[in-house]
Amino acid sequence: MTKSTSKKIKMNIFYLLLPLSIILIVASFIFRQHANIQLELAILAIFIYISFALIHHFFDKSLSLEIIIDYILISILATVILLGVVI
Repeated sequence: MTKSTSKKIKMNIFYLLLPLSIILIVASFIFRQHANIQLELAILAIFIYISFALIHHFFDKSLSLEIIIDYILISILATVILLGVVI
């Protein structure tokens, strides 16, 4: 993969992540009275976070088992915190 292709992919990922983030934030405000929907939105955001982080490290050629475990543990921590806030 050439540098220009890698740069295009990184920019495309950023332009995809931005609208998804905005949609999730707006949806969490719309459904603020529904704890179950907010929890589902939070879990979706966590999966998107893990996916884009792993894709970024894959194209950056810095993906390792330690990085994967780190993102999974951070996501588990975020889920536990959100469970305490939402429920």
